Amino acid sequence: MRVLLDESIPQDLRHGLVGHEVKTVGFMGWLGIKNGQLLRLATEQFDVFITLDQNLEYEQNLNSLPLTIVVLVAKNNRIETLQPLLPDILMCLETIKPKALVRVPKILLAPGKKDATFLNDVREAAKDTSHLHLWWLGQSGFLIQYQDKHLLLDPYLSDSLTKKYADTDKPHVRMTEQVIAPEKLDFIDVVTSSHNHTDHLDAETLIPLIQVNPDLKIVVSKANLEFAANRLQVSTERLTTITHSQPLNLEPFTLHAVPAAHEDLEKDNEGNHRFIGLIVNVGGYTIYHSGDTLLYDGMVDILKKWQIDVALLPINGRDPKRGVAGNLSGTEAAQLAKDIGTKLVIPCHYDMFEFNTVSPDEFIQEAKRLGQPYQVLQNGEGLTL
Repeated sequence: MRVLLDESIPQDLRHGLVGHEVKTVGFMGWLGIKNGQLLRLATEQFDVFITLDQNLEYEQNLNSLPLTIVVLVAKNNRIETLQPLLPDILMCLETIKPKALVRVPKILLAPGKKDATFLNDVREAAKDTSHLHLWWLGQSGFLIQYQDKHLLLDPYLSDSLTKKYADTDKPHVRMTEQVIAPEKLDFIDVVTSSHNHTDHLDAETLIPLIQVNPDLKIVVSKANLEFAANRLQVSTERLTTITHSQPLNLEPFTLHAVPAAHEDLEKDNEGNHRFIGLIVNVGGYTIYHSGDTLLYDGMVDILKKWQIDVALLPINGRDPKRGVAGNLSGTEAAQLAKDIGTKLVIPCHYDMFEFNTVSPDEFIQEAKRLGQPYQVLQNGEGLTL
């Protein structure tokens, strides 16, 4: 491969990249050129750009990179620090897909809290029965606790998609460490699935949850009943269905289904939505979990009447090049929150898979511009209302 080393990387590293044609930014006469222009220049003569710039992935559109980028994760740029990475770099150059961005060595983002620390946080919060507590578990997964009752929304707590797509042109490379193993959550009362996509209806998450919570209520859209039962290897009677016309009371939680467009407002023959969001009423609070959705006609009017306290909205956006159905962008999520009058919006559905993520910066900037209150959580981090 034709490899270009960024100016921050010692030129002697090129000697270790055996079997590849390696040049440096300095050799090319491109010192001081900013990343955008540098990448445009490099794409005409190189296949791969190797850099130490940790911010580059947030400055570029990862879905339209002009060439492959390898970001070296190291504490400094000394040759003795970088040389031990050479085997990983060479392996990466052999396996990397065109116009992708990868980190070497592969380091998962650390959750704010995980495993025993996360469980202890949940237990401590349960002592405060006068407030509602909420945690982000990654992707669209949230845990809601009120008076020691627990509702799980769309949990994805496995690597099932990473394994499923490992040898395909759409690898689901995990970005963030798992917050908790599902079998450790032996105190869940209700779990929901907004639709049938695996990161919202994951057998490797839900089957262990069923095993450690024998009385668990599993809520799915009526349109998805047979599909969900088949995936979870249970009878349809084991599942609890919800429709847009009938609220579901599972004390202390009352659930109301609202339409979601992922990417269309798809219905079954009886008019039941296959993609849903949920309005959760509990402890005097109203929480909106949108599931996966785009904007659609009438959406604001449907949601406005609920006087929502907290909206949980995806921000990973829509890009057909990803080959998956789209969601709200960061800008759209902030604007929707403002339009429906929610008191607080929390972004989700990012930092799980490398091919389908964004930085929350766009969302943050738009929320600030609009004067919309927001909070960005780390995976495993909680919030008390």
